[in-house]
Amino acid sequence: DMAQLMSWRLAQSKFESRLANDGLEGLKAIQEEEPDLILTDIVMPRMDGYTLCRRLQENGILSRIPVIVLTAFGQRAQDFKDMQIREFLIKPFDGQMLVEVIQRVLGEKPKEIPSDQKIKTVLLQDTKVEPGVEAAFKEFQNLGCDAKGEIIAYDEEFIEKVLRTHPDVLVLDASRPGIPAEQMIRSLHSYVLLKDMVILFYLKNKKEKDKKTKWGVSGQEKENTTLEEIKKRCLEAGATQYLESLDKKSFLSVLLQFCRS
Repeated sequence: DMAQLMSWRLAQSKFESRLANDGLEGLKAIQEEEPDLILTDIVMPRMDGYTLCRRLQENGILSRIPVIVLTAFGQRAQDFKDMQIREFLIKPFDGQMLVEVIQRVLGEKPKEIPSDQKIKTVLLQDTKVEPGVEAAFKEFQNLGCDAKGEIIAYDEEFIEKVLRTHPDVLVLDASRPGIPAEQMIRSLHSYVLLKDMVILFYLKNKKEKDKKTKWGVSGQEKENTTLEEIKKRCLEAGATQYLESLDKKSFLSVLLQFCRS
């Protein structure tokens, strides 16, 4: 899963990658099509990273292809001291750090992309989209502001979908049943890839502020929760902003606010 996530992140930076599930598969792939760079973990089935690097050294491959070793144990770098390992990347690391290390090893200078050319990705989590939200979302996609968007359902694969897309902005419906919204927000931000993601949230069919609701509350919580309490919990959990209105104009204005920077 981590290799797949890294591959998606590298694709965003215009790098082409090929995945291997273990050292043997990786060695075969390297011999079939010599890459410009090799990223390898240490702990792998069938052939570990140390053995892989030894084989590459014996074959003379290490002398012409740089290798970056990924590890959760910084002290393991000593195991590779006699080899021509170019760089070690200590886990956990984020996608930007990965790209910067690759650019440094390959001798490339990071390319500055003008802010008005950066692609912004927005995910809208919902099961039944409000008419105003849907209209705003469609208009947002057609504005020509170099942005893309997707509407996804809240299900058991929700976090996996968010990780796969790695959006700049997530719009979350805090009124859906199941996991409390504040717990989901904390879970999402616990992932390195998503730590800087903007999370906007709203409540469908919200009642008067002094009335009780059950939105965003687990089934085990006996007492109802007010709208203000839900908003407070979500913001304290790391949400960026509460969306007061779901009409087309207001919703579109907020999307543009976070996607034109």
